[in-house]
Amino acid sequence: MKDYIKIILSLMLASCGKTTPQLTAMESNKVNNDSISGSYNIISFQNEVIPSCNLHIDIVKSGKEYKYYLTSNQRNVKGQVKIFQENSTPKELVLEFIGLQYDSYDERYNDRPNVGGILLNDTLTIQVYGNSMNEYVKLGECEPKYITLVKQ
Repeated sequence: MKDYIKIILSLMLASCGKTTPQLTAMESNKVNNDSISGSYNIISFQNEVIPSCNLHIDIVKSGKEYKYYLTSNQRNVKGQVKIFQENSTPKELVLEFIGLQYDSYDERYNDRPNVGGILLNDTLTIQVYGNSMNEYVKLGECEPKYITLVKQ
């Protein structure tokens, strides 16, 4: 029994110094303009064209910030892009599209969240909807759970 307690205590102490990945906001002037600016077009899903999810995003640097222009069959939205970086994966950037809000979400939250995605190299991936435990829909015109947009 004493050995069991010693093992548990040593595991607890060993995990105390570890931290979980944190997102930190990045200033636009610290981001390479070539890495984010561009036209992002949706690629087909498993070789199937998704006409209802005809999505296109342009990201441009305007002064000290980035702006986006999103067009689809159902909407035209523009706004600012907030950029975050996860400390554990510096090559991935998290982009939040200010003003492009979820189509549906858990009403217990006061504010409707903004749509975001992960940018890795020239590929932007957006999770479109959640699951039964975390129900939300970011872009109702898109059926696949994940959409991939590639910089042209």
